[in-house]
Amino acid sequence: MKKVVSVVGTILAVLVLAALVIQPAPRAVASQPAVPVVEGDGADIVIAPEWTNATRPWTEAEMAAAQPMPVPELTDFDASMITKDASVAARALGAEGFQPAGYPEGMSAPADLRGNFELVPTAGGYDYPAPFTRYTDYLKYKKYWPQMAIGVLYFYQEGYACRCSAASIGYSAIWTAGHCVHSGNNSSSGWSYNMMFIPAYDYGSHPKMIWLAYRIGTTTAWYTYGLSSGGLGYDYGAANVIKVKRKLLSSKVGWLGFAWNQSDLLAWFAIGYPAGSPFDGGKQVVCAASFAYLDTTITNMPHAIGCDQTGGTSGGPWIWQYGTNYYLNGNQSFRYNTNPKELYSPYFDSGTYSLWYNFHYVIP
Repeated sequence: MKKVVSVVGTILAVLVLAALVIQPAPRAVASQPAVPVVEGDGADIVIAPEWTNATRPWTEAEMAAAQPMPVPELTDFDASMITKDASVAARALGAEGFQPAGYPEGMSAPADLRGNFELVPTAGGYDYPAPFTRYTDYLKYKKYWPQMAIGVLYFYQEGYACRCSAASIGYSAIWTAGHCVHSGNNSSSGWSYNMMFIPAYDYGSHPKMIWLAYRIGTTTAWYTYGLSSGGLGYDYGAANVIKVKRKLLSSKVGWLGFAWNQSDLLAWFAIGYPAGSPFDGGKQVVCAASFAYLDTTITNMPHAIGCDQTGGTSGGPWIWQYGTNYYLNGNQSFRYNTNPKELYSPYFDSGTYSLWYNFHYVIP
């Protein structure tokens, strides 16, 4: 079993869980497709109990006190256990799958950006440190899509006020890391609660409003095994948020597409809100990078890219075909403490799609 250096670290406890409010039961969208077939046994879904529902927006003081959820760090990196030999065929998975992205109400395709940022993956991967390009503040979040669909996720976990990153994935749904949704301790005590999503966050401003989560879920593997070889390959979670002023989240900020059962040999734009030094958590930070290698010691073999983002970036989306199709195809998950200039994402397979499906096709 792999050793973990930090998960929550020294986050300060702030508040006790607020009084509960019963939220409306979710209902399926009438046009949803047939239920997906789940392959493998790692991504069965666990839904949080009702007590985790958000009951009120956070105060400015609470948000300021929230600490970045540290990127989980493993201690026993072994270069002999990584591989650059990656393909869908080697994983023996199902057919490639795609779901389209969507724009906010009143917005058409961002023609001025289309194709300008497309990355071409480099076949064969890289040794550590894998190359990447990092930049910040390249667009105004409240004006441009898909930047406005990505934001900061506030929540309490085991009594601590925390923050991660997340992205809109359609209707009322958001996507993040499993460790931002549940601590991975195989107990109901590990659920996050009083969760709040602020898309297009920019140094405390929230031009696209504040969205409270009323339904949270993750994978059985993450819930049960957490930061071990049996859980890290399924470190993703999702939530549904309540309408604001009778509007769905997707109508205000749009949503990312979704792709699964793809080759590992891709390139991504990994976007998050790192708040650990040297970052301050105020703006989106982007790592543009190609596939580096797979970790064969972890179930479902997560893949790494070069990226030096820090705590608070967890759950931020890896966007494939940025500039054209904007597919969510990974999320910021973990790294090794010896390799600070890399980040791993779980591989997105048919089981990942099952979690996406279970939250995407629900409205409050």
